[in-house]
Amino acid sequence: MTADQQTQPIRILHLSDIHFRSGRAWDADPVLRKLVKRVRDDVQSGLIPDLVAFTGDLAFSGAADQYEAATGWLKGQLWPVLEPDLPHDRLLIVPGNHDVDREKVRRGSHHTQQELLEKASQHEIATVLQHDDDRADMLARHAAWSAFVETWFGTPRPLCWNRRDLTIRGTRLHIAELNSAWMSCGDKDYGRLLLGRLQLNQTVQIAQAEDADWRLVLMHHPWSYLAEFDQDEARANVHEHADLVLRGHLHKPASERIAPPDPTRSCLELAAGSIYEDSQYPNAFQWIELAPDPRSVRVHFRAWLHNDWQIDRNQPGGPQGWVEFSLQTGTAVGPAIGRSPADGPTGNAEGQDTEREGPDPQPDSDQEPDSSASGDGKPQREKAARFERLRRGLIERVRRSQSALNELEQVLGLPDDPGISTDQARAERLVDELMAADLARAITVLVTAYSQLRDKRSADGAEAITGAARLLIPWLFIATTGKGKKTDEAFWAALGAKEPVELPTKLDSFAEIVMAGLDRWEADFRTADGEEWPVGRHAVDIPKLPSGRANYDIPNFRSHLYQHASAPPAYDPEEYNDGTDLSEVDQVIDRSFARKQKRTNRTAYVILREPKWEDDLPRHRQLSDFLSSRYENFVVVELKNLMPVEDVDMFSEIEDLIYPRPE
Repeated sequence: MTADQQTQPIRILHLSDIHFRSGRAWDADPVLRKLVKRVRDDVQSGLIPDLVAFTGDLAFSGAADQYEAATGWLKGQLWPVLEPDLPHDRLLIVPGNHDVDREKVRRGSHHTQQELLEKASQHEIATVLQHDDDRADMLARHAAWSAFVETWFGTPRPLCWNRRDLTIRGTRLHIAELNSAWMSCGDKDYGRLLLGRLQLNQTVQIAQAEDADWRLVLMHHPWSYLAEFDQDEARANVHEHADLVLRGHLHKPASERIAPPDPTRSCLELAAGSIYEDSQYPNAFQWIELAPDPRSVRVHFRAWLHNDWQIDRNQPGGPQGWVEFSLQTGTAVGPAIGRSPADGPTGNAEGQDTEREGPDPQPDSDQEPDSSASGDGKPQREKAARFERLRRGLIERVRRSQSALNELEQVLGLPDDPGISTDQARAERLVDELMAADLARAITVLVTAYSQLRDKRSADGAEAITGAARLLIPWLFIATTGKGKKTDEAFWAALGAKEPVELPTKLDSFAEIVMAGLDRWEADFRTADGEEWPVGRHAVDIPKLPSGRANYDIPNFRSHLYQHASAPPAYDPEEYNDGTDLSEVDQVIDRSFARKQKRTNRTAYVILREPKWEDDLPRHRQLSDFLSSRYENFVVVELKNLMPVEDVDMFSEIEDLIYPRPE
């Protein structure tokens, strides 16, 4: 083996949720044929897989004929384009809820499942799974899936979960293939599934895994589908002992980096998306590269758009179609989006804060201290650390495009400097200039550069400017303008005090800019339903609300919070009058948010927009006061119409930066 081969990353083709069924072959076949072509093109461009990971729902209803179709496609179409010829044992696979044959879930199994959920005992789960007859009864639903696996590998897998150790080019991998669907039996699985400590102890938490270079876990469902007593233990166990968790089920790609209590460890979770839900659905899959030095995971995103598989440039932090997550131990961790190892730590592509060691970087001298800092200075240190992460993020965005570097230098009027020759040095100088500018100047520079790059049809340059604008503008408004400084202090104080936060806003688009700026890292703009907001470490967590004035009605809002808490049975607010005691309902809501905060280390926000009509203001204020006084475990954020009228035109100029026009 050559030295070059030893330094090659381990590559994984991550697929999920293909749903083979004869009745939809007419619609699925074109998607699958073009998928094979896309994979072939990727392989020829250098993405040669070492492993293929399939995280569930190969079939639609766990029927034998569906696995026959799957086998034909895998052997006849996909496997031949995976160069060089890939051994069949390089397929990693777990069952999903659609790999269950519901007709084989007998009445006795239903009774056993209900008993396990009611007793909430790991000992009871182990007793059932270790008893041959009980286990066979529970796993009968996977009969066709197990037959497919036995045929593919040539060996039986009686437990429907598995572990294995592989060595690829000298890299040792420990792989745990978990079955999160062994209790799946219908359309109401949410919160009622189990992994069980027995399964984890047989696959994840074993001595053989300790010496592996990479520890991988595959499962189908997200954690929220497990019963609460099993969910907390399983999640902590996996995050403590795994480097990478792959899953499916929700039919959309996602990524989350978890930092367990051990400062030398971190774990990355990736959801693949769905290979086939419908030909008009934005299906997706991923290429994953595990690099040893520096230790990182690069994810290449692919999506089914406009009737073809394309590079997905819409994932947060990945306008180039990929995101790199640093898993270096003992240092800051998060995606290293396109950076070189010398660039140092950066933030998370999903806006999550990252842990770091050593002294926090100090803000530039023109950054005023945060007057809301407590005695230990934590808010000020956090603000300084976020400032540095923001600066690195901006550098990365402009550094990745030569045309953006050239255009910004020209618009800013920066002179040639023989001592600044590398793209990294040029980007650092540009970013320092932009961060030192006032808000109006920065917007003028960004809009001018963006417009000129669009006129020149420089797509990569325009994307770089857009990415920079989404980071820089919120920071400059919130942290450096007159009202922004006051807002910033109130925001930091409210994180601990749970008091309403007032944010200046006039335009809906600007409201989203400001919300993205709260995390001062990655702005993820979404407009569906007008109620979706960027998610960061302090997650914006709001239920689907009815449109119009119902947003300001306390009974309706409470009802939707209650539904969001997933606390059946739901209640109808119209059944209660103002004199009804709903303290128990409010306690359920508050406990739900408390559990989420404990489980995810995220604070929930409820965002209220100040109504446009004066007649709605009293009801809006009543709702704001109610939420702030009644619930302890989320923060109320109020978007107030405080922006000076003269600033409106300035922000309307950046509409194209936030919502770029299609070509």
